[in-house]
Amino acid sequence: MITPLRQKIVFIALLLLILLNEVHAQDQQEIDSIKKLIPSVKNSKVLVENNNKIAYLFGAISIDSSLFYSNKARQLAKKIKFRKGLAVSYSYTARAYMDKGNFTNAFENFTNALDLFKEEKDSVNVLDGYTGLSFVASCGASQLKSLNYSLEALKYAEALKDTSSLITIYNNIGVIYKKLDNYTSSLFYLNKSLEIQLSKANTLNQDLAVSYSNVGVLKVDNNKVKEAEEDYKQIRRLLSTINSEYHKSYLLLSLAGYYIAIKDFNVSKKYIDSATIICEKNDFK
Repeated sequence: MITPLRQKIVFIALLLLILLNEVHAQDQQEIDSIKKLIPSVKNSKVLVENNNKIAYLFGAISIDSSLFYSNKARQLAKKIKFRKGLAVSYSYTARAYMDKGNFTNAFENFTNALDLFKEEKDSVNVLDGYTGLSFVASCGASQLKSLNYSLEALKYAEALKDTSSLITIYNNIGVIYKKLDNYTSSLFYLNKSLEIQLSKANTLNQDLAVSYSNVGVLKVDNNKVKEAEEDYKQIRRLLSTINSEYHKSYLLLSLAGYYIAIKDFNVSKKYIDSATIICEKNDFK
């Protein structure tokens, strides 16, 4: 017999699958539309831009196809000396390699893109380039390099007053300092990220809850369990409003960790069991 909870989980999983398929279908339609136009395009710069656009759209569907079109854009951009188009093609190539786990090629292409974006004085894309390099360096276990790239990205985000990027960068810097065992700096930047989210009316509850969790986990890991009490109180308050099963399972496990730390093993087990149900039904790894 299927319980109401299982029915709800199945419904949400199917709904997410339908929505994802719709997004991919829309991307594929746009790709097909651009492809039809390509044979009639006479302007080489527009052709570069079209190939870059296809590479971007394929990023959510097929990484190999994304690489194919970013490579086409790059070759033509080099031939006609179209520096902005070349920079964009390097950027999309880097993102594709990052998704494939090829961090050496991702680093090389992000670096090439960044150099060109700097020459073009394109601050928005310079910011994205430094953010990408920070992520690649972090995956390569070079936390100090990752920190330096994030601090460079922070300069541009602050100059642009880009609050969305500031939220991400402050959080990333906080996570890097956590890996470097610098509790004070980690807490400072994680709280800065949280403060901006609290000030924005359109912040999603799931993002807010994850930020509270980041702060709470940091405190628990550093034996400051009492100080984490308010953070986990906020997570419990937000939990019922979160629709994403993935985020909910993560937060349930975060709560379980907190209750282990305060030695309330019965409550901890309840959260673990709830997270397990969600993860098994959705095949979360």
